[in-house]
Amino acid sequence: MTTRTPAFSFSELRQGWLDIRLEDGDKVCDFSVASVFSEPLRDLCDALVDAHDAMNGGVPPYHFEFEWLGEGWIYFWKLQPEGDVIKVHASFAGSRIVGDCPSMVWKLDTVFDRNAFAREIWSMGGEILSKHGLVGYRQLWGRDFPLAQLLGLREIIEDTPMTGWDSELKALTALA
Repeated sequence: MTTRTPAFSFSELRQGWLDIRLEDGDKVCDFSVASVFSEPLRDLCDALVDAHDAMNGGVPPYHFEFEWLGEGWIYFWKLQPEGDVIKVHASFAGSRIVGDCPSMVWKLDTVFDRNAFAREIWSMGGEILSKHGLVGYRQLWGRDFPLAQLLGLREIIEDTPMTGWDSELKALTALA
């Protein structure tokens, strides 16, 4: 199984919308997500923490499947952890309906190193915080920044549990 190197970044956070990009070598997938029903950063952090737990004897339920909504479009995600890798299935369905299903616009099926993918999500969270801060994020997105989920992700990246507020502040300072 060949693993790819992920590159995840956010391009814009504006009133109620988050635009992010996932690059997988030669494939680029852009996501424009509405805040009304979607929590992209929270979903990705939860899924990667659950993947770590699943590979270390954790107990379900796991958060490996989720959807992000746009205006007339939907992104479907399914993650499957297998050892040190994670299979990523993401697809984008447009507003046209074919039969009973939204029409497929693009689909991504790839395999990433699990820790590399987690580091990309950590970095993307850091980019968002550096640019907007917690208050600015809430003002634009309409919900609180998923700080606990991001710090949980940092725990699995470093393989070191957070031991209180001091260690959490230290981890957040490292983002700046």
